[in-house]
Amino acid sequence: MTRRALNANGELLEPAFQAQVIGLLRVYRWSLIYHAPDGGHTPGASGRRVAGGQIPEGRGFPDLVAIRGGRRLLVAELKTNTGRVRPGQEEWLAGFRAAGFDAYLWRPRDWDEIHEVVRGTVERRRDLDPL
Repeated sequence: MTRRALNANGELLEPAFQAQVIGLLRVYRWSLIYHAPDGGHTPGASGRRVAGGQIPEGRGFPDLVAIRGGRRLLVAELKTNTGRVRPGQEEWLAGFRAAGFDAYLWRPRDWDEIHEVVRGTVERRRDLDPL
């Protein structure tokens, strides 16, 4: 049984998009590529309260984490062109950004940017749009 790559409207589904991004990462020699199984959803993960905030404990963890040359870490949450970002996903991306890592929300329509970032044309972006 094969999985569909497109929805009824002809838009790329997230698993197919993820496969394309992983393929691009491999072409440009990124290593230690981790992709979150089941979209980072941890069944039963309720999170715990600390100092006025919620720690998601795995829920919403980004779809991809990759390392290049031992010097660069890239984190990406992947969505369809119309997919919604959940609060836990926003928290993880914001946390990675606050720690100084490149963390992106990517959709199929962002392919040119994805290619530039993965290829290394864009070494580090500090002007990332808020989620």
